[in-house]
Amino acid sequence: MRNISKKVSCILTAALISAGTLSLAACGNSFTPVGEDKSAAVASTQGGFVASTADYYYFINGVESHTSDNTYGNVVKGALERVKKTDLKNKTANAKAVKSETVVPSLMVAEDYTSGLYIYDGRIYFATPNNRKDTSGQVQNEFIDFKSVKTDGTDLQYYFYKANSTVYRFVEVEGTVYVLFVEDNNLKSYNTKTATETTLVKSGSNYTFNRNDKTDPNVYYTMSVSYQEDGSSAISSKYNQLYRVSADVTKAPYEYTWDEDWLKDHDEPYHNYGTLVLDGIGRTDTVTQYNHHVDQENDNRPAFGYTYTMQTYENGGVYFKRAKIDNPGSTTGASGELYYLPAEDAKDKNWDTVAGNGALDVVANSVNTSKATDKAIYYLDENSAHHYLYVSGQYIYRADVAADGSNLTELEIAYDVSDATLVALDQSDADYKYVYFTRSSSGGQSVERAVYNGTEDNYTNLTPAGQDNSVFKAAKVLNVQHASGWYNYEVIDNVLFYANSEAFGGTTYSYVYTVDLERNGKAMNNVELEAFNEKYDEIFNDDAKEGYLAKVTEESGSKLSSALKYYFYTGKTALFDENIAEAVKEGKKNTYLYTEEEQKAFKEFAEGKGDAANFKDGEVSYFDLGYFTTFIGEMSEADAKSYREYWKNSVLEIYVAPTDDNEGLAWWAWLLIGIAIAAVVAAAVTVPLALKKKRKQQEAPKPEKMRVDTTDDKEVDVYHVNEEAPAQAEEPVEEAEEVSAEAPETEPENAEEPVQTEPEEKE
Repeated sequence: MRNISKKVSCILTAALISAGTLSLAACGNSFTPVGEDKSAAVASTQGGFVASTADYYYFINGVESHTSDNTYGNVVKGALERVKKTDLKNKTANAKAVKSETVVPSLMVAEDYTSGLYIYDGRIYFATPNNRKDTSGQVQNEFIDFKSVKTDGTDLQYYFYKANSTVYRFVEVEGTVYVLFVEDNNLKSYNTKTATETTLVKSGSNYTFNRNDKTDPNVYYTMSVSYQEDGSSAISSKYNQLYRVSADVTKAPYEYTWDEDWLKDHDEPYHNYGTLVLDGIGRTDTVTQYNHHVDQENDNRPAFGYTYTMQTYENGGVYFKRAKIDNPGSTTGASGELYYLPAEDAKDKNWDTVAGNGALDVVANSVNTSKATDKAIYYLDENSAHHYLYVSGQYIYRADVAADGSNLTELEIAYDVSDATLVALDQSDADYKYVYFTRSSSGGQSVERAVYNGTEDNYTNLTPAGQDNSVFKAAKVLNVQHASGWYNYEVIDNVLFYANSEAFGGTTYSYVYTVDLERNGKAMNNVELEAFNEKYDEIFNDDAKEGYLAKVTEESGSKLSSALKYYFYTGKTALFDENIAEAVKEGKKNTYLYTEEEQKAFKEFAEGKGDAANFKDGEVSYFDLGYFTTFIGEMSEADAKSYREYWKNSVLEIYVAPTDDNEGLAWWAWLLIGIAIAAVVAAAVTVPLALKKKRKQQEAPKPEKMRVDTTDDKEVDVYHVNEEAPAQAEEPVEEAEEVSAEAPETEPENAEEPVQTEPEEKE
């Protein structure tokens, strides 16, 4: 039965590969490859949303949903792009954007944000949402395709597909790239050269990839032990084992045998190609074919053995908890110690795993494992002594570990950082070693760092009462807001890469920006970083109205400060001028939207005059977004339009055609309305009078003297007219009759139409 299923799966996979090739050709979307990347060296930055060669940074162009359109050639946001390192480093001081190139116009979206882009031998490896449709016409974007492409965007290769939730790594062993991935609790490997999928482990636990180096082909995991598989009652042991396996392994290092007759009706009971690292077997446990190199003569095992729990794989070794089983029915569980084993000490498959238990490094005793968790970051110093960083309350602590696993010292290296999450270490600076961390805010995730390699004296004045703003005080990078629920931000070559989640009119675009953390060819320390931040705060700090824009709002109102904010972000004046021109076109004065003083102040900022002259760093203005951060991607057409409309219609003042019938009309409109109203009123009065006059003339003898209808004049006796009344009394009647004849052709609604028309929007 399982053989039939395997054949069906292979047929389906082959069909999908063929369908994928055909669909790509059939879509007909044109895409021009970029120039060749001749970089020989590949930087160690791999596996995140940024990967680099000697000449380029390759990056995922922003946060996008896997359900978005993934038609090859149509994708802009979330596509794979690249930017030259020299262009980014040598950009003009106030440049807000640096030109990038699209390498793969497909979505780079998978649920595993611990894995991303990889570059091996001139090819980029990635995962992208499946774009094929099922029989009902639904796009199957709940799956991801594993692919590669040359660094110039040509020679797109498809390998296989899996669920979008798949945890994976692209790794290389002796020139061959493999995809390591976990599926249904099984660890598998795919050889991209031979298109062969190998199941390395079935029913393992705690699969742990290298935390520091995502190109590492080794995976650590634990396995439970059972025996008598060829009988009717298999026995599962309380203890477990710790193993390691490499992506290129194609068979088990040990021989596992089962009864052939039993195998005819059963699946293979145990599948494991890994090498045993540590065995938890106890003295009272039965030795089986799964226990290797047990020295029963020099037996120092506990009676009921150990359980192992993987925690992390980093710093050239594996961190795990080992708990002693007190009796067959219970274990000490999480109270077990945290240990470290260097990978180099577990290379040989004949290594005596049980004897090795006594030589393990203790990183945290059972008391301190509540601090030394998987959220902590571990490192070894130049003397191979253990340290780890962790967050507790408002502090980040550094724990310096003693030989027995107790904490020799604990230093508070950062204060007032409640709810911080540690991200990564930066050990590139010769003097200061940084731990980057983040905290949630309404806009996203902050970017902050603290120096962790100081002495106790360096951290004595970090409380709010202290006045020491030294290089050992934690610092925040501007007011950067990195997108939540995506990859962690990255610092590469002293350049911060982040997905900007700052909201504009309620819309978050989340494209990739950078901040250069270097000045004069050297990384800024935290004092210099704070000075950099202060320039930003001079403009935007709202605390106690200290920021310039807040002061402008307080003194002059929000119109000018909003216009200056538009200039700060865009460096342009076009929309400001365009909105004024549109108001003038609608019959308004040039000062209808902004006063002469406001227009003058705005123009001075654009020319670097007036108050703008106060925001200078040498010859460079820092009243400019480009001084602080740089956009390196490409916006989609829809997002670019939305972003423009935000500044034009929501930030800047605009002319809005009135909606009230009697408000804001031009003089000519009032004249038309006045004429129309006069005509209607006159018609309403004079038409009945004229008819009455005509009727009287028909019914009565013609009088000797002219009679005048002056009904609206209360001082005139209509029925006893003075014979000497002025003859011009008839003129109003004649004039009224003339106007009333034209009244039906003049409608008040028609008179208002010109001022009801909305001004046309200029793109």
